Amino acid sequence: MDEYEEEPERQGRKPLILKISRFLVQLFFFILFGNLVFIFGYNFLGAIAQFNGLPLPVMQSYATPGTTIVGSYDMFMESLSHGFFPFLAIGILLTFGMIMGRATCGWMCPFGFALDIAYLIPVRKRYPGYQINSQLSKVKFFIVVLTFFIAISIGITRLGGGTPLPLGPFTDNAFAPIDPATTFQAVIPQLIVNPDLWPSLEEGFWTIFSWSPWFWFRVFFMAIILLLCVYIGRAWCRWFCPLGALLGVMNPYAIIGVQRNISKCLGKKCRECEIACPMGVSLLRISWEKVTDSNCIYCLKCYEACPEGAITLTFFKFTKT
Repeated sequence: MDEYEEEPERQGRKPLILKISRFLVQLFFFILFGNLVFIFGYNFLGAIAQFNGLPLPVMQSYATPGTTIVGSYDMFMESLSHGFFPFLAIGILLTFGMIMGRATCGWMCPFGFALDIAYLIPVRKRYPGYQINSQLSKVKFFIVVLTFFIAISIGITRLGGGTPLPLGPFTDNAFAPIDPATTFQAVIPQLIVNPDLWPSLEEGFWTIFSWSPWFWFRVFFMAIILLLCVYIGRAWCRWFCPLGALLGVMNPYAIIGVQRNISKCLGKKCRECEIACPMGVSLLRISWEKVTDSNCIYCLKCYEACPEGAITLTFFKFTKT
């Protein structure tokens, strides 16, 4: 009898262990990839790194002080705009995508971790409906097409010996100038680790407001995204992130997947899984055999929230249903 009484408590510990484990994994990669500047004021890990050119499928700026990697999308934009084909970045992206889909967004991405932290701020949360979420999710694919078009056009022009259009900061990277992750990971940290960039006492503190309008636009845009993600879970990731769009396309064909057991699921009577999902995935509207939605980041918050244990991992289910 005692054995059966202890079982519910043991089952209840599993989501807590998963939640703590995911937080520690995210924190580990946040530090490993060179974001220590926000914790210690300086990145001593990057100071001993031998290279910073390994492109991984996460949003990590190559301009982060002492970064140990470069985000795949930055590598795409930089390479294509200079007339080089990013073989390594594409190969790594496809490898990760075909194994674990968009799981790197939920477990490894430093900027995604920052957005998860922002969502912990205790305010009344907002939950956009299915149609709104579905329509806004298309914006990230538009960003992919637009930025790739700009980068490839500039690269072809340079290969032909011509001079690309004067697009300012977009000339060498068609996405970084509007990327809040770059502002968060590179622009702000550069000001922290390089105090010489700040105005002197003779100049006066208020001269910072005479800095480039583009700088202030980037800071303002980053602040808006962070504020939005305080109210709506991972709003940037679900609607605007171009790297997430590329990885999400591979969700249906990834080796790892998430499955809903319909014999245990309470359906619309419960909906705890949908409420808990930070990406707004409507699990009850899609196939139970495997969650193929491009917004699923395999964070397993649906598993944590399900009171019936109806959410499980699945492997080697590639058919899109």
